[in-house]
Amino acid sequence: MKVDAIATASNAKNHSFINKNIVIVDVLRATTTMIQACNNNCSNITPCLSIAKAKDIAAKITDEKLLGGERKGIKIKGFNLSNSPLEYTSEKVKNKHIIITTTNGTKALHYASPAHHIYIGAFINAKSVAHKLLEENKDIVIICAGTDGKFSLEDISCAGLIIHYLTMQAADLFLTDLAIAAHSLYTSNSQNLKDWISQATHYQTLTNLGLQKDIEFCLTINKYHIVPEYKNGLIRNKSLPS
Repeated sequence: MKVDAIATASNAKNHSFINKNIVIVDVLRATTTMIQACNNNCSNITPCLSIAKAKDIAAKITDEKLLGGERKGIKIKGFNLSNSPLEYTSEKVKNKHIIITTTNGTKALHYASPAHHIYIGAFINAKSVAHKLLEENKDIVIICAGTDGKFSLEDISCAGLIIHYLTMQAADLFLTDLAIAAHSLYTSNSQNLKDWISQATHYQTLTNLGLQKDIEFCLTINKYHIVPEYKNGLIRNKSLPS
């Protein structure tokens, strides 16, 4: 089984993902928020590339719905929720259809669309993601969303953690160069992960916006045992035993 990593969403444009399992990682904060919403029993999540598309889809949905998302880390005017996982509580999202658009994470989902399965990963479900990938037994690509088309420490480190769990449970893996690098980055910094990631550009952007509590939540490892899947334009929950 081959394990590959892609450093940014924009780098995923020209790759073939047919018959592969994909994990989308946007730790700060899109995929963390999606996992949180699924854990709190939203009915569906529709990720959109643009604000206009999100509004258009929301206007056509008759079920209870919420518009969520951000641009440059800031809540979109007129939307119900931002991109903070702490806002997606059970009280707010249970049984509701969420339409979300973010700066980086929703782009990564769009580029991965031809894949066999597309899973939503972050630190908060990393171990369960690895478990699910091993069950599927297909070649794996972890797409790091990055920040504004650029490489990000937090996403590649999360990819490294998922790869770490894969290597702990399977001996017959072939890791590409970037997968090896991601694994090494994580294992070299696992004992001081927050300090390591605090050097990241997007970490500092969110800190300057006063979103330290979001960051703390996003850097929590293995909080949940769920693995949301993106299929036919929707993200829905897939649970695993604890």
